[in-house]
Amino acid sequence: MSRTTLSDFIIALLDLAEAEGRLLRHSVTRTGWSLALIGVAAALLLGALLMMLWALYQFLQVRLGEPGAALLTGLAMLVPAALAAAAAQWLKR
Repeated sequence: MSRTTLSDFIIALLDLAEAEGRLLRHSVTRTGWSLALIGVAAALLLGALLMMLWALYQFLQVRLGEPGAALLTGLAMLVPAALAAAAAQWLKR
């Protein structure tokens, strides 16, 4: 009959804590890299969106003048913003 002592229990507990610590460090590192890459993607997406809006403004400025181009470009920005806000409200439920 094998006898489990308090020291065996403590050693097993510390081994478990060490293994869980390694797993936690690995998970945190992966999550950090994922968040960093999402941040880079978001910055590039924002830059691309701004360039597209600028191109739209330049295109419309030739045809409608500055006020009309600014109005339509503003509306082009407002529609996706309103859709995103509506989606956020819907997800909040």
